Amino acid sequence: MPTTRSSRAQRLVDDFFDAAPIGMAILRLDDPADGGSFRVVHVNRMAAEIGTVPPDAMGKRLDEIAIVKDSELASLFLKVLRDNTATGMGEGPGLLDPSRHYAGDVFPIPPDAVGLVYYEVTAQRRNERQLARAQELAKMGSWNWQVGSDRVHWSEEMYRIYGLTPETFKGTLDGFLERVHPDDREMVQSSVRYALENGTPFHHQERIVRPSGDVRVLDSIGECILGPNGKAAQLVGLCRDITEDARAVQQLEESEQRFRKIFEASPAAICVFALDTGKLIDVNPRFVELVGYGSSGAIVGKRLDALGMWAEQGEFAKLVELLRQQRSVRETTVIYRTYGGQVRRALVALELIEIDGQERALGLFWRA
Repeated sequence: MPTTRSSRAQRLVDDFFDAAPIGMAILRLDDPADGGSFRVVHVNRMAAEIGTVPPDAMGKRLDEIAIVKDSELASLFLKVLRDNTATGMGEGPGLLDPSRHYAGDVFPIPPDAVGLVYYEVTAQRRNERQLARAQELAKMGSWNWQVGSDRVHWSEEMYRIYGLTPETFKGTLDGFLERVHPDDREMVQSSVRYALENGTPFHHQERIVRPSGDVRVLDSIGECILGPNGKAAQLVGLCRDITEDARAVQQLEESEQRFRKIFEASPAAICVFALDTGKLIDVNPRFVELVGYGSSGAIVGKRLDALGMWAEQGEFAKLVELLRQQRSVRETTVIYRTYGGQVRRALVALELIEIDGQERALGLFWRA
């Protein structure tokens, strides 16, 4: 009997079904009132090989398959068929190789069947775990805001940074703004609004308040993704927790302020100069008074050996050479001359220090 066009087409469909690189199966409902009566009527080669469908499932009802009979699949399949809407079945390990993970979808085949498709997500999940670990180590989270639906999606590290969970975060722009420090909220809103209106990237730092009351400092960058209509469809970006860095900077600034106060108020004459050139970098008021100049501006930037303050020839060069050798000079006596020409005696202490990676000398003078 000759092969008809319809039979050739059916064989082509069957061949495609069996050769497909993803797992597929078809289940037909025997009893509309009983979800457990979904019977496996077709399983392709890949589904059998990867073990997303038990090898002995062919021809059996769901309630006859030991590994799935107590699951919620029967109810899910009935709902899909009733609503005529496809849905995801979640993810899980393969039956034959638990180290490999698969995701599945179920879709209706009216009037009385559903189709299943399974695809491997092992590499994807491994990459996601590696990315999550990298974000955790860097204290950097990623986020995505779908403008039209007002849905905010956070990476795992974002939840850790904010001290929240998927259950306690609203997943909306307002839900995010609730956690921004009240004093920074307007700045953040303005930054986001400008990015949306102009389609431009943004970069700012803001404080957030965790549910515990702990305040964290974040460095945030983001960019706008435009939709087909040319308007902003998404904002995507990264947030890095820089709280410890910010505290270190604040402590450094406070330390520098304390040093400046001590420097300015010290009864000793203090100067800082470059060891290689001898140029003055900074002086305190007492040093200006000691050398008899009217202000620090009159001498900062000049060479110490060019101020005419060294009464003895080569005195400054000797001090510098001694400092290079010993890296510290304690209370040596020098003879110096003020701007007005008065010759005086002073005790000098010198110390090598580092400022911004450059070797500098710190000098302290006392009238002897």
